[in-house]
Amino acid sequence: NEDTAVSGSLPAASDLDGDTVSYAKASDPAHGTVTVNANGSYVYTPAANYNGPDSFTYTVSDGQGGSNTYTVAITVNPVNDAPVAANATATTNEDTAVSGSLPAASDLDGDTVSYAKASDPAHGTVTVNANGSYVYTPAANYNGPDSFTYTVSDGQGGSNTYTVNVTVSPVNDAPVAANAAVTTNEDTAVNGTLPTGSDVDADAVSYAKASDPAHGTVTVNANGSYVYTPSPNYNGPDSFTYTVSDGQGGSNTYTVNVTVSPVNDAPVAVNDTVFTNEDAALTMAPQILLVNDRDPEGDSLTIVSVQSAVNGTVSLVGGNVVFTPPANYTGPASFTYTVMDAQGATSTAVVNVIVNPMGDAPEGADASLTTLEDTTINGNLPAASDLDGDTVSYAKAGDPAHGTVTVNADGSYVYTPVANYNGPDSFTYMVSDGQGGSNTYTVAITVNPVNDAPVAANATATTNEDTVVSGNLPAASDLDGDTVNYAKASNPAHGTVTVNADGSYVYTPVANYNGPDSFTYTVSDGQGGSNTYTVAITVNPVNDAPVAADASISTSEDTAIEGNLPAASDADGDAVSYTKASNPNHGTVEVNADGSYVYTPVANYNGPDSFTYTVSDGQGGSNTYTVNIDVGAGNDAPVAANAEVSTNEDTVIEGSLPEASDLDGDAVSYAKASNPAHGTVTVNADGSYVYTPVANYNGPDSFTYTVSDGQGGSNTYTVAITVNPVNDAPVAANAEVSTNEDTVIEGSLPAASDLDGDAVSYAKASNPAHGTVTVNADGSYVYTPVANYNGPDTFTYTVSDGQGGSNTYTVAITVNPVNDAPVAADAEISTDENTPIEGLLPEATDLDGDTVSYAKAGDPSHGTVTVGGDGSYVYIPAEGYSGPDSFTYTVNDGNGGSNTYTVDIVVHSGNDAPVAADTKVSTPEDAPINGTLPEAVDADEDPVSYSKASDPAHGAVTINADGTYTYTPNGNYNGPDSFTYTVSDGQGGSNTYTVSINVTPVNDAPVAVDDAITATEDTPFSSTVSLLANDTDVDGPSLTAVAGTYTTAQGGTLVLATDGSYTYTPAANFTGTDSVNYTVTDGSLTDVGTLTITVGAANDPTSVTGDTSGNGDEDTVISGTLTATDADGLSDGSVYSVTGQGANGQTA
Repeated sequence: NEDTAVSGSLPAASDLDGDTVSYAKASDPAHGTVTVNANGSYVYTPAANYNGPDSFTYTVSDGQGGSNTYTVAITVNPVNDAPVAANATATTNEDTAVSGSLPAASDLDGDTVSYAKASDPAHGTVTVNANGSYVYTPAANYNGPDSFTYTVSDGQGGSNTYTVNVTVSPVNDAPVAANAAVTTNEDTAVNGTLPTGSDVDADAVSYAKASDPAHGTVTVNANGSYVYTPSPNYNGPDSFTYTVSDGQGGSNTYTVNVTVSPVNDAPVAVNDTVFTNEDAALTMAPQILLVNDRDPEGDSLTIVSVQSAVNGTVSLVGGNVVFTPPANYTGPASFTYTVMDAQGATSTAVVNVIVNPMGDAPEGADASLTTLEDTTINGNLPAASDLDGDTVSYAKAGDPAHGTVTVNADGSYVYTPVANYNGPDSFTYMVSDGQGGSNTYTVAITVNPVNDAPVAANATATTNEDTVVSGNLPAASDLDGDTVNYAKASNPAHGTVTVNADGSYVYTPVANYNGPDSFTYTVSDGQGGSNTYTVAITVNPVNDAPVAADASISTSEDTAIEGNLPAASDADGDAVSYTKASNPNHGTVEVNADGSYVYTPVANYNGPDSFTYTVSDGQGGSNTYTVNIDVGAGNDAPVAANAEVSTNEDTVIEGSLPEASDLDGDAVSYAKASNPAHGTVTVNADGSYVYTPVANYNGPDSFTYTVSDGQGGSNTYTVAITVNPVNDAPVAANAEVSTNEDTVIEGSLPAASDLDGDAVSYAKASNPAHGTVTVNADGSYVYTPVANYNGPDTFTYTVSDGQGGSNTYTVAITVNPVNDAPVAADAEISTDENTPIEGLLPEATDLDGDTVSYAKAGDPSHGTVTVGGDGSYVYIPAEGYSGPDSFTYTVNDGNGGSNTYTVDIVVHSGNDAPVAADTKVSTPEDAPINGTLPEAVDADEDPVSYSKASDPAHGAVTINADGTYTYTPNGNYNGPDSFTYTVSDGQGGSNTYTVSINVTPVNDAPVAVDDAITATEDTPFSSTVSLLANDTDVDGPSLTAVAGTYTTAQGGTLVLATDGSYTYTPAANFTGTDSVNYTVTDGSLTDVGTLTITVGAANDPTSVTGDTSGNGDEDTVISGTLTATDADGLSDGSVYSVTGQGANGQTA
């Protein structure tokens, strides 16, 4: 083959002269080299990588000058050459994947080469593509050495494997914390600690505020503690962000979501003024009082109570407020009311009531009276009084619904109810004072019922003897309309009766009774009224048939039977005679008139039979009965047979016994009669059986069985059995042995026995999986485990008796392990001053495959180290330390094996950035603030300078190098603001911090802008535009008007609501310019505006006074004087005219 030397011997040479022959190379091969020895042996070596035909020549010589030359043709078979690439290196940063191309591979055969991953890196993952491109991804946060292997293959079976060594350079990891959520109540600051920050590099973590909340302020301290204060009265969602930093340039920002839960603010109830007339209750819908009330949160308001009435009473009725002044009172009154918002907060205001005087109507009273049904009642209505001293008269105002009433002027009355009516009734009456004043009152009447007993009737009924009769008793009526119930009053003499409440009844006569009978029943109205009635019953006679009975008799097959049928009785005492009603199916019968009979079965019949007979009373009454007959059969024993069977030694035999027959057709069952002498047998009722010979028995045996017909008939038979001899295999046993790893075990297998006494020999049946075994014929054996193997193993062996009998058994072997300590290595790492480093210790191997755990063996002198069981470690150098350090670690296999190794550390020195702090300040709106930033500390004692890092969003700031600053908020701005500053040490170290500013608001008074409208004389003017529409407040809160009723400069009124809507009413007949001041408020500060009204003139109607009525005698002229007046003034040419005449006279 290609690249393979071949050696051999050239063909044997012969020489006719018997000369000694020698061989020599005659010519070299074209594609290789050859050595030919004198004895004819040769070695041919093909040129490297050559394949194809080649040849060389050799000469054989006899030493006497005779020679011949021959050719050796060679075929060099091609052999595939594996492709060749190279090892490689790669470098990447921690947590950064690196991609590239593996070294180019060459193949001498020109085969196409493909790449594949051979082994994974220990500290990451790698993907190797067939074209040699790869992507290596280090394990999260790992830095240090790593490697993987790859294979180049030519597709012809040739391949080589190479290693790529990867260096993962450490990169700082930003610390990790988390978002958070907190809850606080409105106007309540919350203190807390932000989520704990972790840093995989073990850097010290500090916290700082990243952004302010929109609706409050927050202070975040470097240790993660914070204080959040919501804006006054704000509720709802808010948030701020914070940053966790590791001091190495790594940071992450997170959000704290704040829920500010609302806390209810009490509503504001505003006093009101209302009007009512004397003796008139004032009912007010809630909106009337609530129109000028308000709630800071905009909650809907509800009036929940009214109280503290002065000069009257007040109550809530159906949600309305009802104020009632004392009788005849006029003047000022008041009460208070309480409003509640949707959250349960309340406020109370005063309602001032003006009670205007009015004329007083006379007063009487409602009344109640009682009378009996159909009974007239006379009386006097309640006495009426009149505060004005007027004479009072009575009159009927409304009739009763269920009667008539007469009301006299002096207050006497007569009430008569409608005939038979009872229940409630009423009428109304009026008291009048003759001056137009009157009141109407109600007289409630109760007409008590008088009960009437219900009415029904006597009744008759007819039925036949022994026949139940049912029906309905006569319908009852009740004048009062009461529900009527029926009940039995007395029982019948010759039967029973059931009377139901609804009047239905069931009458049952005594058995065989006929003749007259009766019972009584009662109807009741449930009010104590009842009547009793009689039901007369006629029971007609009916003939009764005589009564006998069915009967059962028995006889034997072919045997007649004689007897008497059951005695008959007749309720009417009639003479009874018997007759045959039907014949039997399987015999004959004779029935005599006196009841005697003879039954003869059909020859040889057995089984059931029957006939019927009739008893008659000669009056048409009869009954028929059945006689059941059992004809018993005669029994014959069943017949089967003896049997012979055979089986082999130790072999069960199952079969069926000879089939049995029974002349009577009886069902036949089998049973064992006697046991076999050399075995056991089970015989089943269906004739199946199972015979089991005694173990190892051979020879004759037998048992007997019985067949039975269940009628007492049976026969017994014999089953003869031959048990044929069979060879018994020898018996040994399984075995268990143990040895230590790499230790041979010698022993003897379990002793074998043979029932037949045959000589026994042993042989190996199967080899162990993890060793070798030799089994000798005498049962001795030698087991050798595979080198270094431990665990379970087995082999099997066979014992044979030489007669064809054998059994195979298993020997279970336990090879006990011998422990080897795990192996790792020393290591070298480095880090910067004040910079923790984490990684994985060198990978440990264990020859036994034990799980290896790592533990710290010795601490470093200049820092601390934590070693995890998986080999991970975190080393933290002492603060400010730089230089060499080391620690030791131990690998342990958990079985007593361990080794200890050293990790050498170099801590490089580095600069420390100066440290200051975030801070928080506050200033009123439009007020600059001067201050000094927090003092900065530098661990290296470098001089520190301050500078501005970012400007505030709502102002300007100047920062001096010594840390003094001036902050000026934008004009009229209030709310949160911030700027950042940097402290630097001049050595490249710096940190940036935030100054949070709370610019507190300063309230500005609202501005009320005057308004002007035009109105018409004597005509109220209602606004379409609010007085607040042109009023302003630089702070932007909503403005409200101070609601109330105001008197204008010219005696008019302005009714103003809180939303600025209003109604202006000019003084009567006023025209010209009027004005009134109003007040707007932003909740704390106010301003006054003026509403100017131009009232235009309107024509006033003329009024006439004077003699507008008069009296005179018939046919006599009546005269008088009328005077006209007009608010606008009468002209000299005013004219009086008559526009309509009276019905019974003329006016001029």
